[in-house]
Amino acid sequence: MELGSLLMALFTGLVAKVAVMIVTTWLFIYMWRMIKGKKSQAILLPVDIKEIKLLSLGVLFFWFSEMACAVESYILLEASTVFSILHSFTTATGMGLFFLAIVIILDNKVIHMFNPKKTCVGIHICKTCTFIKDNHCHFESLYKLFLLLFLFISIPVLFAPVETKYVPVDRYVLPFTELNDYYANTIIPWIKTIYTNYQPTDKSFKLHGLQLFVDYRIFPIMTIILSLLSALLLRMKRKKLSFGLFFFNMGLVAFIYFQYILHFDDILFGSLMHEFLELWFLFITYVLLKRIYLDPKAHPEHPVKLDCGQPLD
Repeated sequence: MELGSLLMALFTGLVAKVAVMIVTTWLFIYMWRMIKGKKSQAILLPVDIKEIKLLSLGVLFFWFSEMACAVESYILLEASTVFSILHSFTTATGMGLFFLAIVIILDNKVIHMFNPKKTCVGIHICKTCTFIKDNHCHFESLYKLFLLLFLFISIPVLFAPVETKYVPVDRYVLPFTELNDYYANTIIPWIKTIYTNYQPTDKSFKLHGLQLFVDYRIFPIMTIILSLLSALLLRMKRKKLSFGLFFFNMGLVAFIYFQYILHFDDILFGSLMHEFLELWFLFITYVLLKRIYLDPKAHPEHPVKLDCGQPLD
């Protein structure tokens, strides 16, 4: 691997990935303390916290995915087919649980589609709710179209190449001839004395073809099956289960396309963006929890106000 690509890989592995591991661990502990009531002074949780537990389970799967990646980066010092596939499955599951939990939280707090005790946010459009009366929503046809969309958008990924990908090291050549020569003539021989399997070529950083097969073949087939199953559950009047499966499937589809787009041309840069994207998901989870479950009594300096400007008791 050229010096430029090596520096890029070191930044991804020693800075970005370490940051993700630290934030993931901290967020899971934070959510565990929420569930145990340790954050009662700042957070006001509902009586039923199943969605919080579901979200924490998603974060836990993210943590497992980072641990699998850490074994590759810091112990094996090379890409492993087993741990790469494990990383894909745990991240995809975490994404699915994340999307499902967030939608449940938003439904409980904002949308109220499945809460018969509160008015659905769509009542301003429908004028009257048919879902409560006969279990048929006016937006059901729109939901069917989204099921069809998720069925179709999974198909193109099935034609993506699944050959092992390597780093385009030529893109990372530094414009410093003396520094590059010093790295090639001094640093590389020294690295080889410590790690004899080190290859200073594009072969030192790769995505296994079997991992890509899982990402671009197994997962798209799974999303197609889940879309068909969601449609079947809708037909059987199991609407809540159908919606739940659909939103889990949404997270899975998001993971597939994130992987496809990020690793389409440059797996090294894509790996860095993968870490930044995981950081984004972790931080948005924390911000959503703080905003949605903020206890106004514990924060009198930031009262919740109605549209008329009056504080909400």
